[in-house]
Amino acid sequence: MDAYSDLIGALIGLVRSLDGSATISDTAMALIRDGLSCTDKKEAERLIGAIHEEKDRLLPMCASCAAPCGRHDDYDASGLDGIRRELLGIIRSLASISGDKGFFVVRSLFAIGEDDTDGLSRLIDEGKGYLGEA
Repeated sequence: MDAYSDLIGALIGLVRSLDGSATISDTAMALIRDGLSCTDKKEAERLIGAIHEEKDRLLPMCASCAAPCGRHDDYDASGLDGIRRELLGIIRSLASISGDKGFFVVRSLFAIGEDDTDGLSRLIDEGKGYLGEA
């Protein structure tokens, strides 16, 4: 995998590790914004390390769990299909935005790691609305 795919996989893993959380820490949001706007390989590698540290802080027992459920794992983003790439492009454009649009970015990252392509289509439509294209 390349550094950018690894970074996207780590971001999806971070968001998925927060599953069910009502709030997202400022640190996690900053990592998401920085990760989605990253274009430098060394910076991507640094961010991956920071994302892993944040996941370890949020879920301290997961890394050493005797019966891992996958909640702490990074997502394999090396082979994203067209619909996931389209959604990723939209959320990269919205990454610096907070509030409802910031929550949309988080929801979308989570959804990229899911199998529900109908849900991805709805998110793409919603994202285009945020971008003023719909």
